[in-house]
Amino acid sequence: MRTRTVTKSGRTQRELRREQLLSVALEMALESPSQEISMTELARRAGLSRTSVYDYFASSSDVISQILIQELDNYVDLLSSAVESADSAEGRIRAWIETSLRYVTNGDHLLAKGMGAISANQDSVRIFRAKHQLLLAPLTQVFEQLGISDVNRALIFTQSVTDIAVKNIERLSSTESESEKVEQEIDLASQLVLSAIPVFRGV
Repeated sequence: MRTRTVTKSGRTQRELRREQLLSVALEMALESPSQEISMTELARRAGLSRTSVYDYFASSSDVISQILIQELDNYVDLLSSAVESADSAEGRIRAWIETSLRYVTNGDHLLAKGMGAISANQDSVRIFRAKHQLLLAPLTQVFEQLGISDVNRALIFTQSVTDIAVKNIERLSSTESESEKVEQEIDLASQLVLSAIPVFRGV
C-alpha cells in the first residue's frame, strides 16, 4: 500500500509535483502557443524522467486541458473580484465587460488557443463547460437587482456583445492604436448593454 507524504501546507508531495509540472507546462505554452507541449521537454525542465511525467498526465493533450481549466478558474476569480469592487449595478456591468475584454485580448490568453486540445478529452470538456458557465455568474445578481425577470436572456446578450467587441479588437488595422481600440470597444459594449436594460425589464 502506497503511503501519502503530507507537507506542512497540507498538500501531498504528489499534489505539489503536479502543480510544479503544470507551472512548467504553462511557461512552455506561453513561449510557443502554437506548438504542442512535448512530454520529453516537460520532463527535462521539471527535472524528472519522461515516464514519471506520465504518472501525472496521460498525454500532452491532458496537460494542456488541465492548464486551460486552471486558467479558467483564474478568469472566473478575476471577473468576480472586478464586479464586487464596483459600487453600483451599472458599474458592475461595465467592470465585467472591461475585465473580459482586457483579459481575452491579452497576448498570454490561452483559453481560445487551447480548445483543440481540450476537445480531445471528454472529461475535461465537461469540466470546462461547467466552469465556463461560471464566467457570467457575477452578473446574475446584478441583473436581478435591476429588476430583470429574464436574467438568462440578459446574460446571453451581454456575452454576445462582448464577443463582438473581441472580434472588432482582433480586426485591428495597422493605423489603429490597440489601447485606444480596446477603450472604444469597452465603452461601446457597456453602452449597448446598459441601454438594453429597460428592454429586458419589460420582457
